[in-house]
Amino acid sequence: MKKVLFRITNNLNIGGVQRRIFDVLKELKNDYECHVVVYKEKGVLADKFIKEGIHVHYVPMGSFDLSGIKTLSNLFKNYKADIVHTHSYGGTIRGVLAAKLAGVRKIFSHIHVNMENHWYGKWRINKKKKEFIEKLIHKKYVDKIFFVSDAIKKEYLQGLNFKNLSEKSVVLYNGFNLEKIKIKKNNMIDGVFNIGIACRLSKDKNLLFIVEVIEKLIKHVQNIKFHFIGDGSYKKYLVNEIAKRNLNDYFIFHGMVENVYDKIKDLDLVLMPSYNEGLPASIIEPLLANIPVIAVDNEINREILNIDKGGWVLQNSCEVFVEKILQIYEKYGYLYQNMTFNKYKEVFSMENHINQLRYYYES
Repeated sequence: MKKVLFRITNNLNIGGVQRRIFDVLKELKNDYECHVVVYKEKGVLADKFIKEGIHVHYVPMGSFDLSGIKTLSNLFKNYKADIVHTHSYGGTIRGVLAAKLAGVRKIFSHIHVNMENHWYGKWRINKKKKEFIEKLIHKKYVDKIFFVSDAIKKEYLQGLNFKNLSEKSVVLYNGFNLEKIKIKKNNMIDGVFNIGIACRLSKDKNLLFIVEVIEKLIKHVQNIKFHFIGDGSYKKYLVNEIAKRNLNDYFIFHGMVENVYDKIKDLDLVLMPSYNEGLPASIIEPLLANIPVIAVDNEINREILNIDKGGWVLQNSCEVFVEKILQIYEKYGYLYQNMTFNKYKEVFSMENHINQLRYYYES
């Protein structure tokens, strides 16, 4: 008989966490009866989960909604849940308390973003309150706390540190299905230096920085195209800004694509300007496809790129990025021959991720 696994998150709209949950549960569904509970809204991806044989439950709840937590606890009891695995601060507060009330045997919590975004709030006192509440719940009721990077784990363990939190904290890198990845084969197709990024187009990702870099870059090199792969609320602003600067000839918007690897395989270089991510697929996916990456320097981007020799981290400066891109452009063939990507495939493989999950789920 299959063990019953519940994942708890806020919604199933398009996003990195939702993609990761879907890909993982797709791998686990043959051995586990898989359920997802959402508490804010169902989201546009709910039908995709259901078609894959993953049960989706919508249980609307407020922050400390005792009635909602009781409803969620009854849901766990009705399905005889063996494992509850929560995502985000809100998912942890609701899901862990409900799981404990239901007598669930194994409870896990998963943190995907840095603490500034995880313990969110306008005022510092609200963030400190959330830190205290979550760490107390982790100490008392959670078997393991998973972190998507070592940098986020270290940040979490700073400050208020209840006993045993360090022992419960585990780095669990996201897993990617290597069989789907299309490895880069050609350089500068039709003589064009193709640069790009695959991500949600939102203001917080510092995407205007890319426009400013390209504007400076074309003063030195004209045979370039920048590819935005993805969609989002910031697209209209970017389109208008590109038109205002007379840069339309240098940008292509591909929109949402079913398989991102179909598009990134033809890129020569990926630019990652965001400095506020959890474990950015926008860096990892091109590295898995053997595509060099330049990223803004922060602890997480540095942690990823230092696993092998697939790219560079640079200070958040247009001039510095332009200078580096010109160096890469002028010696691309030579530099590419001396880059290595295999260790990324070892660390971020779905097989590695699933094996670690199974170990903790079954131990």
